[in-house]
Amino acid sequence: MLIPNSGYINVAEHRKKFLEAWVVKSLPAKTGYRISQLPHQVEHGEVRAAYIMGEDPLQTEAELPAVRKAFADLELVIVQDIFMTKTAAAADVILLRLRGASMKGFILPPIGVFNVFSKQ
Repeated sequence: MLIPNSGYINVAEHRKKFLEAWVVKSLPAKTGYRISQLPHQVEHGEVRAAYIMGEDPLQTEAELPAVRKAFADLELVIVQDIFMTKTAAAADVILLRLRGASMKGFILPPIGVFNVFSKQ
């Protein structure tokens, strides 16, 4: 799993940098599950909820029947996307994700430099 500025969560040096920057005591040392693992994890009670951002697994995964059953069995599905995908339509909660060009304002990325933009 990537963390900001192309760091990997499973690399100790990368985690240390973000532990200090975010002033937290711990970060997971391993990545989460891949969508392809979801059906098995849900079936065995290891996963009860999913937060999906910018993906549409209910339309794009190779094992669609198994993924659809896993999503139906989840207690909570949260999707954040700029489009109303099939996965978003099946979610319990949908969070809007705006593209930078669709709004006006500024962004302060982790490197601390302001990026100003406006809808043209």
